[in-house]
Amino acid sequence: MNNIISSLFRPVDISSIVFVRIALGLLLSVKVGSYLITGYIDQIWLEPDFHFTYYGFHWVKVLPANYMYTLVTGVSVSALFIALGLFYRISTIVFFLGFSYLFLLDQAVYLNHYYLVIIVSFLIIFIPAHRYFSIDSLIWPKIKRNHISSWCLWILMFQIGLVYFYGGIAKLNLDWLQGWPMWLWIDDSIIDAHANKYLFVYVISYFGLLFDLFIVPLLLYRRTRIYAFILVIVFHMSNKVLFDIGIFPYMSIVLTTIYFSPGWPRKIFRKSLITDNLPDYKPLNPESLNKPQKLLLIMLTVFVVFQVLFPLRHILYPGNVSWTEEGHNFAWHMKLRDKNGSIKYQIRDPKTGNSWDLNPEIYLTERQRRKLATRPYLAIQFAHYIEKQFKDMGYENVEVRTRARVSLNGRKKQLIIDPNTDLTMYSDSLMPAEWILPLTKPLRPIKIEKRPDP
Repeated sequence: MNNIISSLFRPVDISSIVFVRIALGLLLSVKVGSYLITGYIDQIWLEPDFHFTYYGFHWVKVLPANYMYTLVTGVSVSALFIALGLFYRISTIVFFLGFSYLFLLDQAVYLNHYYLVIIVSFLIIFIPAHRYFSIDSLIWPKIKRNHISSWCLWILMFQIGLVYFYGGIAKLNLDWLQGWPMWLWIDDSIIDAHANKYLFVYVISYFGLLFDLFIVPLLLYRRTRIYAFILVIVFHMSNKVLFDIGIFPYMSIVLTTIYFSPGWPRKIFRKSLITDNLPDYKPLNPESLNKPQKLLLIMLTVFVVFQVLFPLRHILYPGNVSWTEEGHNFAWHMKLRDKNGSIKYQIRDPKTGNSWDLNPEIYLTERQRRKLATRPYLAIQFAHYIEKQFKDMGYENVEVRTRARVSLNGRKKQLIIDPNTDLTMYSDSLMPAEWILPLTKPLRPIKIEKRPDP
């Protein structure tokens, strides 16, 4: 333990962290900046009348249009400043808070890589990646250093490794092992007419499983590192071709470079960026740590424990997590399920006995409707929204029920929410939802259609 604590503060070459700062900052600046020109701000945040909020963050609301455009511009510029190493500490905080705010506005646009951006942007607030090859180091030469403490690399390696490993563990389920998600996602048009789609799906499925489980050990072992990194590039760029997953492939490749020797950019650029003379280091023990180091050690421990345990919370819920969705988000369950469904609401006035059928599409965007139909945890929020709409029309109290039929990974559709439950009697909760019906439809064998002879 003493050796581990001592190693956390050992100085290492800063150049790999500098590379991650520049590449990641540029990627995020372009990504967020694209919101300004693609209509994303209007489509996702400004046009919808209703947004699905996160538990504990119902108070996070969309700002007026001019403020939203200003905020997104500021977040994009702050990412660019991170890349440049300009006002680095302020820029990292602005980006973290700004991007987190955008993320929390609507659960319907949840993506794992957005969550990863938040975690990494939080970490780099504390990582002094601006000490070299930055505008800050030119303005304030006293901060200039050619080294950084090892914990800066270790914490990023831990976080990236956790995403891969938990992604692999999550694939150890019958649906994935039988190839169903990939079978439904792989378009026949991308497979040669003479190819065996069944074999192709199995190869892709098991390659993804083995990749996630073993890529980190291969990256940690020096002799296999370069080959593992080539696999990383092939894997993520293949995903980019097969699926529309935004900047995640590029971001993952950039972050995975952290597993190389800390001085790899310096070696490539032939020492033009930095020297390799590191300060002498006297090993530390817990008793010799100063107060900032002790505080940092506590923060790192809390962060690691939380990141290890929080994605496992789905174990505490009954049923298939891909069906109930309880504990699915923030758990690195990536591309595990294909769900499609339909949902309609029935509103009843218990005072008069009158009832009405309501189609959610009159209130929601297409993306919100698709999520609502297959994510039961969103049904409660929308039920209360409908209740409020009817109260505004003069109804004292209404009951809101729903009929939602969903198919999971090729199964036949079935009800996912108890149609006899008045959803207005419930509120968002971390407790298991008793109104979610268990998955009863069995997984079917993949039906292989024989290709016609050419």
